[in-house]
Amino acid sequence: MKIQLRRLATLLHILAGSWLVFLLAACGAATTTGSGNLAPTVTSAPTLTSPPAKLVLTFECKGDFNPSSTHEKVCVHTLPGASLTIKVTYCTGSADQSTSLKGTFTADKTGRYGWSWTPKAICQGNPPGATGFWKGTAEVTTTLGGQHLTSSVSFIV
Repeated sequence: MKIQLRRLATLLHILAGSWLVFLLAACGAATTTGSGNLAPTVTSAPTLTSPPAKLVLTFECKGDFNPSSTHEKVCVHTLPGASLTIKVTYCTGSADQSTSLKGTFTADKTGRYGWSWTPKAICQGNPPGATGFWKGTAEVTTTLGGQHLTSSVSFIV
């Protein structure tokens, strides 16, 4: 009987050992390094990034000039934090030299920015039939994240 128990125990050891080897081979949870140490296999998850928002530029106000006023106004809406430049021309292309139009400006946290200035134009006379006013054009460029967009609007001064 003792011999039979020994044979049964040996058979159980062989089966358990085979099962353990099979389980480790099937899972493949660890690999060995050159030193023989077990090292876990780690795979990083892909990084998800959202595409940049498309740059927009819309005019919200233009041409606030009237005979009893000395100021002109242009307002734009773009993406928050976008850089803005403006170039205003009158008559036959003469550029307004107002200091409030020079430089680079930044849209606020809602994406809005506005310029207000006293027009400074070099216009020689008015076309026949004109009432003392002339046409102005504001060209605005917005830049953000490598995107650039330029748009213009006309108004009467």
